[in-house]
Amino acid sequence: MRGKHRFWLAALAAIATPAMAQEGAPPGLFMNQAGIEQTIALLASRIKPDQPIVAQPLIGLGSYRATLEYRQAPSGAAIHEAEAEYFQVVDGSGTLITGGTLQDAHRTGPTQLAATGIIGGSTRQVTKGDMLIVPEGTPHWFSQINGRLILIAMKLPRGVKPAP
Repeated sequence: MRGKHRFWLAALAAIATPAMAQEGAPPGLFMNQAGIEQTIALLASRIKPDQPIVAQPLIGLGSYRATLEYRQAPSGAAIHEAEAEYFQVVDGSGTLITGGTLQDAHRTGPTQLAATGIIGGSTRQVTKGDMLIVPEGTPHWFSQINGRLILIAMKLPRGVKPAP
């Protein structure tokens, strides 16, 4: 193989590696631990000192999608009016506030509101291994990040109701 072709194949492999599917799994429906770790390293290298968060899609099927979020500082609060959100803490720790009232809210999309923070609400410390679901229509905000907070976030389309 010529040098030029080898270069392009190596470059393509380097780009595709984090999202590569397991043998036999449909593309985009599976990512192994090595792919997640590569994505974390990629985001760690891309985030700027003044940037609170960077994110990268991991897997998805239709309206179901999982994203890796690398947070190093608080960003805005949000409400998703048409979907719940599942979080799993991959690494780090921080403070999550849910409920309450959005402060200085503004619409950022047809079914989403963003804000500078939350007034009131319930405060919970989250750390590596924790999992949680924020029901649709619930204000939520990672108000404090202790160094870094790496999450897998998955949008859960309308129709998923919390248990009574």
